[in-house]
Amino acid sequence: MTRRRARVRAIAIVALVVLTTLLVSTWVATRAVFFLGTDDDGFVTVYQGVPYDLPGGVSLYSESYVSGLTAPQLTARERDDVTAHKWRSRDDALLEVRRLERENRP
Repeated sequence: MTRRRARVRAIAIVALVVLTTLLVSTWVATRAVFFLGTDDDGFVTVYQGVPYDLPGGVSLYSESYVSGLTAPQLTARERDDVTAHKWRSRDDALLEVRRLERENRP
């Protein structure tokens, strides 16, 4: 019985280590990715993380930068690009928003 308990305990520890590694890796990955979208008020926003929500209302992203530019100010193609949620680097996402802001000033 002691060997069986030791084996079960070892399997549980390995499973816990693997699960912890997966969770930490996922969290690190979500911190390295950015995407464009619009917030609840329609402003073009740079988000950090991945564009997914988990059950229970857990978002895998957070706002990083909110532009003063709204989605209706964009052309249809620009709106499609912003709402495509393409994964980008932080610099690429910010450069794209700044380009949109320059091109769509009144």
